[in-house]
Amino acid sequence: MTQPAFVTFTGLDAAVDLDRVAALSARYPIEWGVLFSPKLQGEGRYPPLEAVERIRARNGLRLAAHVCGRHARTVVETGACPDLLPHLEGGFGRIQINTAARDPDLGAIAAFARSVAPEARAILQCRDPDAFPSDGTVDWLYDRSAGNGLLPESWPVPSGPRLVGYAGGLGPETVAAALTAIRARHPDGTPYWIDMESRIRDASDRLDLDRCEAVLRIVFPEA
Repeated sequence: MTQPAFVTFTGLDAAVDLDRVAALSARYPIEWGVLFSPKLQGEGRYPPLEAVERIRARNGLRLAAHVCGRHARTVVETGACPDLLPHLEGGFGRIQINTAARDPDLGAIAAFARSVAPEARAILQCRDPDAFPSDGTVDWLYDRSAGNGLLPESWPVPSGPRLVGYAGGLGPETVAAALTAIRARHPDGTPYWIDMESRIRDASDRLDLDRCEAVLRIVFPEA
């Protein structure tokens, strides 16, 4: 039974307890997603940039930038984002560009990720419920929910032994059944991660580390 290579918890916010974030990271394979949007920065799931700097400065955290709104459009259209780059450089290992653009330039997006850090990988979302794209220029995340907490009816199959991701409606109440469904189709030996956002938040839409830890206990029971 293949476990995820890691779990991504998306939406580190300004109120999160970074000491506990670091403690969980020392026990489990976790990637923490930080949301960026020029329109929403400083609101709810989108931490103010001074909070982003505190997160970046914390040692031992595996971080992914989830780039939204005008920032994402700028990356897709130009392959660069001068306004955002200083807040990403050196602190993020993966860069997810949240875009609905058809046929974006994968090479340009991958190059933008490498401008953040030489080994950084770009992530794009795919919406095909049957199969992931065959192009390995970027890491592909299956996500038809777009942060709305909706479980898909089925999960796609990777086309090769590359890292792929699954998202949509995952949380403490749903992750066990979802993993069973994913593993039923996912090839042995092909690495994957799972990503979640809406179902790991409290009633005030803050990241709930108790819910994150509940997920981790289910996914990695031996830890």
